[in-house]
Amino acid sequence: MKVVFQALVGVMVTAVPALAEQKVFGEAEVAYGQTDLEDLDDTADHLNLGGKAAFVSSAGLGIQLGASYSNLSVKGAGEADIYSYDAHVYGDAGDYKVGAFIGRMEIDEVEIYGLGSADLNETVTSYGLEGLVDRGPITYRGYVARADIDGTDNIIYGIGADFDVNQAFEISADYDAMDVSIDGFEEELEVSAFKLSAGYYVPQAPVRLSAAIGRSDIEFDGMDANATSFGIGASYLFGNRADAAREKLFRSVAVPF
Repeated sequence: MKVVFQALVGVMVTAVPALAEQKVFGEAEVAYGQTDLEDLDDTADHLNLGGKAAFVSSAGLGIQLGASYSNLSVKGAGEADIYSYDAHVYGDAGDYKVGAFIGRMEIDEVEIYGLGSADLNETVTSYGLEGLVDRGPITYRGYVARADIDGTDNIIYGIGADFDVNQAFEISADYDAMDVSIDGFEEELEVSAFKLSAGYYVPQAPVRLSAAIGRSDIEFDGMDANATSFGIGASYLFGNRADAAREKLFRSVAVPF
């Protein structure tokens, strides 16, 4: 890890002199989605409110901060409130960015329908490296991180890309995966998710409308579970340009599922 960190610092230092423009930009989003829990013959609804913003100095050093609130409810079972926070520090060379991030997810209380509420006090903290490369109409991104879940170290990683069809439309694809170590079991719990989304930038307005479809898989000790999700959202954009060619933000968070 020390060698990787030293290499990261070297790349960030190299990137810093390449930029001479100070930037502040970000977005605030409201989104709703539904997940079909196929193996449980049930559905889950999730409402998300969040925002993120980036500041890049004239020297090319960038800082991005994000926060979100989610309400997850499973019909006939219960619901939970989830809070997430993330911070990123990176070097910005214009057509590529590389840096490090830390994310935290908190689930304080769970309400079980018919029984009342219970304190869960569950937290997940992730930290890792990330990168983003701009190649004209296509932007590539990726990250790798360690996640602390109940005192165990687990690996999370993901890749994605955005394709700007034109100034009004973009298409995105993301793949995320997590390997979780469980005490008493040699086999790891493997979680993976693939998401395809589309965005429409409203002309003459700092607004993006989005829709997404995703597929998640969980494998552990010979068992397998799947889920399909759908979602829609609207984002208010500030700073930078308000079309598909606007500068992209990092999407790395504590738990990407």
